[in-house]
Amino acid sequence: MYHRVFLDAEFSLLENVEAKGQILQHEFARFDRLEDSYFQHKIGLIDYAPHRYSMKMAVNRHPLWDFLALDSKTRNSDWATDLDTFKSSLNYRPLDWKEKFIAQEKSS
Repeated sequence: MYHRVFLDAEFSLLENVEAKGQILQHEFARFDRLEDSYFQHKIGLIDYAPHRYSMKMAVNRHPLWDFLALDSKTRNSDWATDLDTFKSSLNYRPLDWKEKFIAQEKSS
């Protein structure tokens, strides 16, 4: 399921409640890992390079998280603010996947 949604961009699969639930559970885990990476960087436990990678992944996942109702602003406003700042930085370039997902959402 993951492969078809993320690598093949078969976003129509998310219309199926069971498939959406599977992706939601996967994204809960990813969300937690990326949020944890953010906290670890904030207290100096990880370097900037892995932190930057995690931030890129989180920003690219935002449209999907919004679709799945995973709200980083409610859960952690500092992280949400830093993600918004990172999105406009020179270190960030959107993935093709994100662009395709946004286009799919607009066409629905």
